[in-house]
Amino acid sequence: MPNAPRSRYRFNQKWIDALKAPDPDGKQKVYFDDTDRGFGVQVSGTSRSKVYIVQRDICGKTHRRTVGSCEELQLARAREIARDMIAAMRSGADPKKRKITDEIAEKIEEMTLDQAFRDYIKLKEARKGGLCGPDEVRRSRRQHSQSLAGDFV
Repeated sequence: MPNAPRSRYRFNQKWIDALKAPDPDGKQKVYFDDTDRGFGVQVSGTSRSKVYIVQRDICGKTHRRTVGSCEELQLARAREIARDMIAAMRSGADPKKRKITDEIAEKIEEMTLDQAFRDYIKLKEARKGGLCGPDEVRRSRRQHSQSLAGDFV
């Protein structure tokens, strides 16, 4: 197809800066780099947003992650970040999930058993019409205080 639109482009800073956002046809567009596979620029169809992205298949499903804004990152720096993200994705890791997991791990390291229990009770009390009634919450609190006192059997 000689008239088919190109799917890959040779990125340089001048070309990135010249991309129009919002795209004139009102649709989101994604342009991929012909040098770094999986690295691209996503241009909004409705706002002035242009972002660097990475896209890879993880376990048979396509995942697209944002590297950063084209206004905030120069192309060279965006490529470095994208290469790291793509390397992680190749090994089967999802950068978004890894970031969330790292944040949760930090919180867990600082958490005491008592704090974990209090968070658990808050979740149980917050359930509307759920399986947890006031009697269950009272019973859980009693068991927790006994276990902390060393009387739990």
